[in-house]
Amino acid sequence: SIDDKICTIEDIDREIVAPLTEAVDQRKDITLLLVENHMSSVNLMRYSKNPVPFVVYPSIQGADGAELFNEELVLGGSDHFKSGSALMEAYLQYDRM
Repeated sequence: SIDDKICTIEDIDREIVAPLTEAVDQRKDITLLLVENHMSSVNLMRYSKNPVPFVVYPSIQGADGAELFNEELVLGGSDHFKSGSALMEAYLQYDRM
């Protein structure tokens, strides 16, 4: 159900993401990586092998200017990684900057 998916995303954002980013804002020695383990397509109503969204917070580069967050944004986003380990390697390099 699309309504359940929207409510779940809103709950995660309010109950998990917001408190985590607020805690990170209080400290200067933490960088946070938030990522899904798989893409779940609303249009296809099943899991897909498409790239998954991720965010590094706080970002050294700043926000990428996205005004919407949807499946098309993830497919056309600026950074893609072939595997989870490639993402982690990039994150660990980023975190040393």
